Order: sequence, then structure tokens, then C-alpha cells
Amino acid sequence: SNKPSIAYYTKETETHTYTLIELNPDNMPIAIYPIMSEFTNHVFPIPYGSCFYLFSDGFADQFGGEKNKKYGYKRLRELILTISHSNIENQGKLLEQEFENWKRDNHQLDDVTMIGIVVKNQLQ
Repeated sequence: SNKPSIAYYTKETETHTYTLIELNPDNMPIAIYPIMSEFTNHVFPIPYGSCFYLFSDGFADQFGGEKNKKYGYKRLRELILTISHSNIENQGKLLEQEFENWKRDNHQLDDVTMIGIVVKNQLQ
């Protein structure tokens, strides 16, 4: 794939600039597979107050909305940037509310895993 392993997205408000750093996954399952290769390790500084999201494809792949389309990763990145100013508990509630509003009466297609982690101390 020609997709870069790290991508940067920003959102500016009157008082802050929020940056989302996306670490793109290796194209390999997390299981025993006939063709195994090493996973990519990323090393970078983590500022105080950073938030990590680890998630499955279930949210982005969910059909819904007015046109019954997939939520998509672009929309999910924008949502995360939009809610990132809020505390982590509220972010969870906003994500759940957005998912339910998007899904509407559609059947949930897949498991949806979304883990948010806030860094409370400076990591070295």
C-alpha cells in the first residue's frame, strides 16, 4: 500500500489547534496467519494530556445517516477532532450518541470497539 504509516489532521478553533495523528495499521491480522511478518513499531514523544483512541472497524463501517451510507474514517476522524476538547467520559457519551444517531433503525453490522486513553503524566 502507498498509504503513509503516519498521517496528521488538524482542526482549529478560536482558542486552540487540535491535531489528530493517525498511525495506520499494518495489513496483517492479529492472529496466526499463513504469511506472517513483523508489526511496525512507532516511537514518538507523548505530550501531557494526549488522548489515544484504539478502535475496530465497526464504527466506520456502520451504515446509516440520511443516505444509508457507511460512516467512514474521514467522518470518524472529524468527529474525534470535534469532541477532543471534552473530557474523556463525555467523549465516550458523544461517540455512543453519534453512533446511535447514525445507525438509526439499521441493523448493527459488526462489533464496535472504541477505547479512549488519556495520558495524565508526561511520558519519557
